[in-house]
Amino acid sequence: MKNFEQTVLIARAVFIELARKRALYVVALLAALFVAGAIIARVVGIENPATGTFLLNLGLSLAYWCAHILTLILAAGQLPNEIENRTLYPLLAKPVSRGTVLFGKWLACSLAGTGVFLALGLIAWIAAPKMETFSAAMFAQTLLAIPLSVALVAALAILFSLIWTKGVSLVLLAILLAAGDKIFALATRAKLGLLGDWIAAFGKLLPDFSKLNLITRYTDGIGPISFFQESGLLLYAATFIAAYLLIADRIFSRRSL
Repeated sequence: MKNFEQTVLIARAVFIELARKRALYVVALLAALFVAGAIIARVVGIENPATGTFLLNLGLSLAYWCAHILTLILAAGQLPNEIENRTLYPLLAKPVSRGTVLFGKWLACSLAGTGVFLALGLIAWIAAPKMETFSAAMFAQTLLAIPLSVALVAALAILFSLIWTKGVSLVLLAILLAAGDKIFALATRAKLGLLGDWIAAFGKLLPDFSKLNLITRYTDGIGPISFFQESGLLLYAATFIAAYLLIADRIFSRRSL
């Protein structure tokens, strides 16, 4: 019970920090611009169903990227900022275990990113004209997979921040999130010899975020994936999240502060 209360307090502090960040206002501005564009499109009138589908895909993709980028920025700076500002020491002296601090910060970052995605995704879904038939089950699967993707970004960002500087962590994760699957696939096909083997092996230790992004499948009108495929995706994300958090906890617990 005590650990739960401590986790809630740590998460609350992260939410207060988020409310002060300019990035949150940028997200709100992007949402407002999209809604304004969608309303204008409806007033003007859209005759081509493909245009309406494009707007829906654009809105949901905007929600996806805003949520992931905001989570990345928030999570990558949590522990480095606490250590640099020396605000971590009073927290650990209460006493609060390092594992509780790490878990609380990961949980808060994950919930913040998920909240942003659900809020923007709902706005996009309501605002965009829907002139084609879409699968409700596929939409539910999309809403289930992306929060896990956000939580995975948070876990990996916290781990990277314990290994590299904040700037390096942000750059590496941004590249991995945007094009990691393409980079590792290209390195595997390029026949780089031993270097290619090393890159391919390293790629297996990192998640393929594209597997958890089902937005295009939904807006293309494709039906839902099977229960076993969905379960496999969720297990895939959960396994990576647990592994990264365990490694981060081990590194953090052994670090001299």
